[in-house]
Amino acid sequence: MSLTKPNKLTLPFASSGNKNVIPLASQIGITGGAASYTDGFPPLTMTPVSAGGIPPSGKDMNGIIYTISDIVCWLNAGGGFEYDSVFANDTNIDGYSLGAKVKRTDGLGYWLNTIAGNKVDPETSGAVAAGWVPDFTTGISTVALSSSNVTLTPLQYGKPIIALIGTLTASINLIFPAIPGQWTILNNTTGAFTVTCKTASGVGVIANSGPTLITNDGLNFTSNSIPNSTTLVAGIIQLATNVESQTGTNATKALSPASMKAGLNASGNAPTFACRAWANYSESSGGGSLKNSGNVSSITRNNLGDYTINFTTALPTADYAVTLSCTSWTLGNFAIACIHAPSAGAPPTLKTTTQLRIQTYVNQTTTGDLGDVSVCIFC
Repeated sequence: MSLTKPNKLTLPFASSGNKNVIPLASQIGITGGAASYTDGFPPLTMTPVSAGGIPPSGKDMNGIIYTISDIVCWLNAGGGFEYDSVFANDTNIDGYSLGAKVKRTDGLGYWLNTIAGNKVDPETSGAVAAGWVPDFTTGISTVALSSSNVTLTPLQYGKPIIALIGTLTASINLIFPAIPGQWTILNNTTGAFTVTCKTASGVGVIANSGPTLITNDGLNFTSNSIPNSTTLVAGIIQLATNVESQTGTNATKALSPASMKAGLNASGNAPTFACRAWANYSESSGGGSLKNSGNVSSITRNNLGDYTINFTTALPTADYAVTLSCTSWTLGNFAIACIHAPSAGAPPTLKTTTQLRIQTYVNQTTTGDLGDVSVCIFC
């Protein structure tokens, strides 16, 4: 069957006409021929007048149709009904049916009934146990926190967004009902303490500063939000400022290309290149001593003033740049440190991706061991 959308009612039938208020109880024996919700129109109105019957009352007809069309007008206008204790406890109703929806008293959503014959107010403390859960809600609940645990009321947990305010003086719990659901927590509290969202007996999650999306499976909470990153947890990370990059004390923020350059105190637009290996060592007949280094595993003494630098990790190329420095030998005799070569103008004796051979002189012609030598590798 194909249905056509009916016209909406904008005015109840007989809105200004004469009409009776139809009583619930039977009017038989009280008012002859009067209609009631118990009997409808009584048998007397269906009896011929010639046989003593009474015609149905037009006021009763208007009253009946008015009552029904008044409800239809309200529903056509999108109206809903709040919980009604008298209605729920009426013996003809005997509680709200399974799947019934009643409107919140603040008009911002509905409550869904999950059990049959429900007579409990959905906005009381026993609502969850009685089977009422939030449905079709909107808006934000603002909850003030300080030093004590807070159990949310139905009107608070009945909204999808919960904003937390106040100054925390202790770590506290925000207690939710044990019902499946999802909320967005806006943690705007101050103070060096935490807020854990949990049910009375389930596993909770900490509401991070700012928005946190949480889900309850009926007992335990999990967080759907991306956490702040740590050395063990992947997540959101904040970029360091130039000042933080230069001081180098913050262990939780990341470097951008600009802040990395600032951290190296490099100005201008020219590129910055890192040292790939370095060492500071002393030379002696006993073999020398590696005092400090980076990417250098050891030094080997080949001969007087003749040493090989051994890299921990191989360099990407053997065509790297080398800077060398050393202490002077005596006044007037300047020590020299250079890459070892077999003869003047010859290629280096040993300059590979894993080793570099160095020669030191106590003067321009005499090799010798020096007290302090430094080498840096760039490529």
